[in-house]
Amino acid sequence: MTSSVKCAILTVSDRCSRGETEDKSGPAIRNLLIKSSGSSNSSVFTVVKEDCVPDEANIIEDKLREWCKPDSIVNVVLTTGGTGFAPRDVTPEATLRVVDKTCPAITTAMTEASLRVTPLAMLSRSVSGIKNSTLIVNLPGSVKGATECLQVVLPCLPHASDLLADRLTTVQQTHMAMSRSNDLPRSKVSNFKAMDRERVSPWPMIAMDDAVKIVLDSAQTLETVVLPLSEVLGHVTSCEVRSTDNLPPFRASVKDGYAVHTSSGTGEFKVVSALTAGCAPDLAPDIRLKECVRVNTGGPVPPGADAVVQVEDTKLISVDDAGDELIVRILTQAQKDQDIRPIGCDIAEGELVLPAHTPIRSAEHGILASVGATSVSVFRKPVVAVLSTGNELVPAGEKLVPGTVRDSNMTTLRSLLIENGFAAYDMGIAEDTPDVMLRELRRSLTVADVVVTTGSVSMGEKDFLKNIITLDLGGDIKFGRVNMKPGKPTTFAVVRYNGKDKLVFSLPGNPVSATVMAHLVVLPALKKMSGHPKPFPATVSAIVDFDVKLDDRPEYRRTILDFSYEDGCARAKSTGTQMSSRLLSWRNANALLVLPSKKDKPDGILPKGTRVEALVVEKL
Repeated sequence: MTSSVKCAILTVSDRCSRGETEDKSGPAIRNLLIKSSGSSNSSVFTVVKEDCVPDEANIIEDKLREWCKPDSIVNVVLTTGGTGFAPRDVTPEATLRVVDKTCPAITTAMTEASLRVTPLAMLSRSVSGIKNSTLIVNLPGSVKGATECLQVVLPCLPHASDLLADRLTTVQQTHMAMSRSNDLPRSKVSNFKAMDRERVSPWPMIAMDDAVKIVLDSAQTLETVVLPLSEVLGHVTSCEVRSTDNLPPFRASVKDGYAVHTSSGTGEFKVVSALTAGCAPDLAPDIRLKECVRVNTGGPVPPGADAVVQVEDTKLISVDDAGDELIVRILTQAQKDQDIRPIGCDIAEGELVLPAHTPIRSAEHGILASVGATSVSVFRKPVVAVLSTGNELVPAGEKLVPGTVRDSNMTTLRSLLIENGFAAYDMGIAEDTPDVMLRELRRSLTVADVVVTTGSVSMGEKDFLKNIITLDLGGDIKFGRVNMKPGKPTTFAVVRYNGKDKLVFSLPGNPVSATVMAHLVVLPALKKMSGHPKPFPATVSAIVDFDVKLDDRPEYRRTILDFSYEDGCARAKSTGTQMSSRLLSWRNANALLVLPSKKDKPDGILPKGTRVEALVVEKL
């Protein structure tokens, strides 16, 4: 867990601002912040602004307001000086003019700590407060007093900054860390040494087809729920839907033009009325010989009319004083029922419009609206919890410290799940200890139907997940290795938790492996649970546009399908180096090539021009 705190230091001193004496407190504060970065709490303090101003309340106030604007990058402003009883000590007064809220507990903590050192701490008038999303803390002016007080408040600054910046993931991790010492479940799994780990995996390596079948057999369609029309997009119908009305419910015009009776032929017609969209058909009189009614596309056709003549086949002859049409000339002979949609021609009353197990896309959503559906019975979609594991991980957006990498799996997997319409909780990063992993797995199982973890499933000394699932959670691991690349260590289990069977997908920590397996097993399982009749990705035939060196294991290779060739067959283009850690190999990829093992090809090469199967994983 890493927090990045951007600090500004403001020295308040008449003499320092005039250059008469050296500012020692500001640099002392800066050095303490830098020294504290990368300590046991992994917080990183960066000084982004420094200044020195005289003991003038207006100048102090202006500087604080400048650094605490709504769009400021500054998380914490530390002032030093001007907090005593001297006539020109006005830093607290200037600060109080700026802050929206005061933080008395911070001031109290500094005062209590200082009183243990000297009773003269009673003479400090420091205040602390919040302006927009920036915390302001007044420190004493002396080097000793400033650094002693800063050391008191330093532990709370990262969490305060996260709260003010609304960094929810880091806030949650801090809250969890605060409760670890007293609230950790005890795992039965030993935190063993590297020398104690197994050298050969005890889990048999099963074929990919078998793994998919096991997952789909374990994924049961969830219960049905009735949702309002506004919320059913992306769900799957759980029962058939029939129309309660005819569509259209009246004879409707296909064109803008004139409703006529075909017996009137051609020639000059009197315009006796107009029916615009939304008018009732009976508002127009019955049409007599050589009469017409002006109509609009989608609007009603009046009684007595048996055809519509489009406006392009007419000519205006005369208008009245208000500019309304009086006489038009019909230039073509209309045919019976010309450009008229009869009642119920689109959808008849009682007609089946959506069978059960129909995914509701935009078109289906529109159909439901057109037949008057106000609520729809659908299958509930599973909720997913995504949990990363690894001591080396820091949340995306945080500054790296030596030995760490940013957690890209969380962002990639949650984005993939959300793109496919599934709610996905960010459960944060679990440390590589059995007790912590057990607690985080329990927390994830509590909030979700499906848990997706990354990391801790290979052969490292900190790969505890399989044992935690079986020994602590009583889970049934269906498979622990898959004969494919990338993603061999993928583990799938069913855990009975709070009376319900929950699916646990433990994916490898390498980002490419995790993403490939999410497409191959996680998304199909989620779609089946949601009632989708076809949970698997579509397959197409493609011609590889490059020589492929095959692996010992069947491989699912990222590729870009190009359909611009005249023969209509897609060409599969390379996305570059296919290392399982190289997430860039996913950029622009829209399919996975299904490649055989080199055991099936004596030379181990699939030459350019070979036709292979490709799984479509993105919109083409």
